[in-house]
Amino acid sequence: MNTEFDAELLERVFGPGEGGTPRERARSSARQFVRGLDLLTFDQSQRATGRRLSALEAIDAYGFDKLAEVATEGSALICESVTAAGRVLAERRKDL
Repeated sequence: MNTEFDAELLERVFGPGEGGTPRERARSSARQFVRGLDLLTFDQSQRATGRRLSALEAIDAYGFDKLAEVATEGSALICESVTAAGRVLAERRKDL
């Protein structure tokens, strides 16, 4: 198991801070993430309507690889299948 992490990537994901592992950095990070129906992104807008997560909650729920994808790509897909978001929206429409 690789226990060395790129310090630059840790900073991109969690912001400046202490610690050499993703979990250590997440524990002290002030960075917030937003989870939507099918994606995860940095919390950069007060208009975001998804569930807000602390860095520690996000790493526990999705792992470092997904958080690194957010940092490098701007967002990360988190849906269980390609039809998951569509299924949820269809169910909500039916409930209305």
